[in-house]
Amino acid sequence: MKENLEFIYLVEISDDNFGKFLIKPLDTGMGVSIGNIFRRLLLTQIARTNITGVRIAGITNEFSTITGVREDVIEILLNLRQVILKGSKQEKTYARLKIQGPAIITANCIQFDLLSDIEVINTNQYIRTIMNDSIVEMELKIESGKDYNLATNQANVDPLDFLTVDKISSPIRRVVFEVDDKLASQNQEELILKVWTDGSIRPCEAVTNTAEIIRNLFTKINIENLKIFKNFPEENVSIK
Repeated sequence: MKENLEFIYLVEISDDNFGKFLIKPLDTGMGVSIGNIFRRLLLTQIARTNITGVRIAGITNEFSTITGVREDVIEILLNLRQVILKGSKQEKTYARLKIQGPAIITANCIQFDLLSDIEVINTNQYIRTIMNDSIVEMELKIESGKDYNLATNQANVDPLDFLTVDKISSPIRRVVFEVDDKLASQNQEELILKVWTDGSIRPCEAVTNTAEIIRNLFTKINIENLKIFKNFPEENVSIK
């Protein structure tokens, strides 16, 4: 690796959800390998905060309807899935929605604990419409993580009567990279990395966090941590 390696954030457009980065110079052939590592880790290892469950008074399953509410429960769960949250690193926290109709409810109406650091990014995200003067109350379960969670793969109701909401596992919407070989005559190349997020994390933060993951991984791969097995059974060794 070159000692004079540069990592540059190229600001081209006024979009907080997009970032373009340049890594140079790299030895010829390294750009694709490093680009693939960044792309895979960005898409799988950056945690996201999600609404993962909802408890509605009098509702025990997602096939129910709520008196005075236009949407059925399944539609409400799908709308909650689209809410983008930013902030909390806690494993689990809770929020509330309590509104008297008639009213159109959006994500801006979600009420967090006073000590919570959670912020709603897409405040106009539609959730439901109350058509009469009834009061509809919901409790939301919020969790942070990076594992995809499909509601149909779990029990529909957890021990606290929360209906499960499908969880979007990553705040990274898209990652592409390209290798520029304009320095080929010097046996060098440049890696251009483009990252789109959902707004809950800045692209530069996502990329630097990923670089830290890579650094921590490879610092453990050294001669001090090398384990040598003597008299290893030959039948357990596969050589192709």
